[in-house]
Amino acid sequence: MRSHSLLQNKLLNDTVNYEKLLLKKALEYRLSLEYLKPIEKRDSIHFINLLNQSNQIDKDLAGNLDFSELILDKTKYVDLKKVLRSNEVAIELVHFNHFFGKTNDSILYAAILLKPGIEHPKFIFLFDQKQLDKLLNRNAECTAQQHLNTIYSGKQNMTINDTKYEENSSLYDLIWKPLINELQGINTVYISKTGLLHQVNLSAISDHNGGIITSKFNINELGSTRNLVRSQPSNFSSRNALLIGGVQFDLDTTDVSNRENLSASAFRNQTSSSINQVPIWNHSSEIHLASSMRRGGKWEYLHWTDKEIESISAIVKSARVNPIKYKGMIATEERIKATVKDGIAPRIIHLATHGYFYPNAPTETPPDGNANIQDSPYSISEHPMIRSGLLLAGSNYAWTTGKPINEGVEDGVLTAYEISQMNLSNTELVVLSACETGLGDIQGNEGVYGLQRAFKIAGAKYLIMSLWQVPDRETKEFMVSFYKNWLNKKKSIPDAFRITQKEMRERFINPYAWAGFVLVE
Repeated sequence: MRSHSLLQNKLLNDTVNYEKLLLKKALEYRLSLEYLKPIEKRDSIHFINLLNQSNQIDKDLAGNLDFSELILDKTKYVDLKKVLRSNEVAIELVHFNHFFGKTNDSILYAAILLKPGIEHPKFIFLFDQKQLDKLLNRNAECTAQQHLNTIYSGKQNMTINDTKYEENSSLYDLIWKPLINELQGINTVYISKTGLLHQVNLSAISDHNGGIITSKFNINELGSTRNLVRSQPSNFSSRNALLIGGVQFDLDTTDVSNRENLSASAFRNQTSSSINQVPIWNHSSEIHLASSMRRGGKWEYLHWTDKEIESISAIVKSARVNPIKYKGMIATEERIKATVKDGIAPRIIHLATHGYFYPNAPTETPPDGNANIQDSPYSISEHPMIRSGLLLAGSNYAWTTGKPINEGVEDGVLTAYEISQMNLSNTELVVLSACETGLGDIQGNEGVYGLQRAFKIAGAKYLIMSLWQVPDRETKEFMVSFYKNWLNKKKSIPDAFRITQKEMRERFINPYAWAGFVLVE
């Protein structure tokens, strides 16, 4: 992901290859539209042609550039050990298949731990994925709030609504308990997650005595522990903050003409025939949604998000950062794409809106070859980065009518696939103040495909996102506190986040109200 953003920066400053990069972006946009179609209804020849064109441009670009400074995967553990202080440890979490004979018996998780004073990294077994699966999937009789508060608490032998939480059933038992002996004398832990662990807030876990892990260690979550060696000087020249909130998901059709004009300007590098030709159907009941969303329903207005971005606007303004606010019906997909331009993206991007995540694409084709009319194209796409995204102004029209609001106008759904094509190398922080924005498909050792991966591919340095449906009011309070700690009190982003977690934990004891947000570098 880091090499992708570095490559993109080089291309943007390379006049010879710049036009090829623009063509590549146009092809990727057209591919995103194809991915929205059911496989059975897709023009396979056209689709393969687009893929081949995109791949050929990649090869051409690779052949014309010197990649010596982009080779990032040769980091050795001895290089990593050199940057660690005596009270620091780096932990790379890994998962791998376990075979019994020729059969894949299970998926096992382990930690590769490195710290000063040991000659080689230590390999520490953690758990079988079946254990984590069982822990994360709650019983129907137990509410989400009860379930999350229990598994993060570290307490054992608990019963809620006749659901028995047996010994060794907490997240602490699976993840931190096997590591704790190696963390004696350690103050700071750098850790990189893998697989299903992307669905867990590692720093919010408590031990058997109720002591939260961050009271013992400073936890820094990294996309990879290699980032400790790769770190480069930051140069965020923009003094702008893009703030999205108070979104009206029902868009007045009188605003369509304005959106069409903006769309034509924002996407002048794409042909008009490639925009929004795909019908949008009603969503599936299998989607992970905000609690207000139901089959055949609408995305409901988030009342506290308007107050959230107004409060944040005042904070960033006091820090001499210029707030660019899009609210109500002007918080459109077109405006965001027009604001986030190559090389001049805002330093801060804050998106307070609904997020969606479809965990899996359909594995079987209906007998008649047609998708269920209740299925959204976002749920049936085989591409995992289409199956997660953010909802913007006017998105209800597409969800409820089964068609785009008009030809040449964006549908209001900003997918992870679209985000990955942006250049956010000038963006220090992206905040996804939305439900379940941190989730995504697990693809082997490729990490999480979804909004998290999309923003990192685009080049953003830090991401704050959610793992579950965080309450609206508590979200607003968390975000305001974080920005004050960061911009007003001049704390680093990781320190500001830790302080905010501590403040929220003191106000709201249960993890459900505050532990849903995670910070990733």
